[in-house]
Amino acid sequence: MRRNPLNLNQRTSAALRRMDSWPNRYWLLLVAAAAALERGLLYLFYPPVPFHDTGTYQRLAQTILQGWSSYDGTRTPGYPLFLALFGSVRHVYLAQLALGFLTTLLFFYIGWRATGKGWAGALAAFAYTLNIQQVFFEANLITESITTFFITLTAAGVAAVLCSAGRRPALLILAALAAGLASGAAALVRPLFIFLPVLTVFFLLLAPRPARSWIRWAAPLTVALAGFVLVGAWVNFIHSRFGRWDLSTLTGYQLTQHTGPFFQYAPAQYSLIRDTFIKYRDAQLAATGSATDAIWDAIPELERVSGLNMLALSDVLADISYRLILAHPFLFLRSVVQSWLWF
Repeated sequence: MRRNPLNLNQRTSAALRRMDSWPNRYWLLLVAAAAALERGLLYLFYPPVPFHDTGTYQRLAQTILQGWSSYDGTRTPGYPLFLALFGSVRHVYLAQLALGFLTTLLFFYIGWRATGKGWAGALAAFAYTLNIQQVFFEANLITESITTFFITLTAAGVAAVLCSAGRRPALLILAALAAGLASGAAALVRPLFIFLPVLTVFFLLLAPRPARSWIRWAAPLTVALAGFVLVGAWVNFIHSRFGRWDLSTLTGYQLTQHTGPFFQYAPAQYSLIRDTFIKYRDAQLAATGSATDAIWDAIPELERVSGLNMLALSDVLADISYRLILAHPFLFLRSVVQSWLWF
């Protein structure tokens, strides 16, 4: 009985992959050694760096350790959970460096999986790990490094689904599950990435059809369920505790970051809040040339003049901002575009 040529071709391809395994390992070891050395030197000679909003995450981490009943929803739970898990600043620093190291390896995987070439994986990995500004973020006690890890893990899961169609279906579904959970986790660390689960599903639906056509539908569905359930569980927590469908209780303050430049157009009924905020906005603008984050300095006086607590004040600021956006949409869009360009 004649052998199936397809089986022969598959065995030949597998043999070629085995022949190429040493060069791939060589490039992977080179990338891993460089990434580990870089981060080891960073840990020894560069201390962890707190920022003005680090304290807000640390406060919520302590709240989590004491129980969720007093969690105020001012931040999504991703980074506070991370801080609560690792405890001391030095342990958090080490964890962020470890995530940075894993991010480098994920970049290698994406480059290698997409091309089948170890050197291409190394090129992708070095493009990340030799970006000194990005690596220094791993010393900062803010959300950037953990967010980067989850975004890269999302991309690696997508690469596994699209470029590994010959593998067992269960592995492809696990890769899709990892991509979905990672995309949802990115949104729970930085709400800016709430679009990531949707974008990942959209990309998988538009990508070339894998060898098993049912994977084309199963993988996006898995990503959607994992990502949306993770984000949905948190939104449901906020709704059950604070009566709003949102990712946090700071929506009003965050919207003011965009409406602040034209806050003078706020309706007269909000004159006390309007005039108080403008005082802080203009003072910061004169001192730094930017009004970004002026709202945080203004909160104590805004609470005093309005008689509102922080949660109620957020709702009023959101209402003012919605009115301003409807009345001046182009001013709002200009602020959004400028923010994205800076980001």
